[in-house]
Amino acid sequence: MSWRKAAIRCAGLSLAIAVLLEAALWLMWWYAGDWLRSQTGDWIFDLYMPAFVLAILLSGNPHNINEAVVFFAELLQTFLMIFPLAVGIVTARYLALRRRRSRS
Repeated sequence: MSWRKAAIRCAGLSLAIAVLLEAALWLMWWYAGDWLRSQTGDWIFDLYMPAFVLAILLSGNPHNINEAVVFFAELLQTFLMIFPLAVGIVTARYLALRRRRSRS
């Protein structure tokens, strides 16, 4: 398999996982916002602070932030967190298999 095909597969898988994680996070926030905040503290807000800043910049008015822009900014950030992890796992697996074949 070429690296280009592997990267495209990792990107597709990472995007699918990011969409699922963001949808779950938003559903938890809508249905159990106070409970979620009491359980996690502020680390989720701290984690997604770059996405909030990007959403504020793209919305134009910091007092009227578009929720769709926030969702897509958080989705982009989640994808950018998962994609390097997926590529690293695939690369480590490939190199381990290559090393095992060269020893045999």
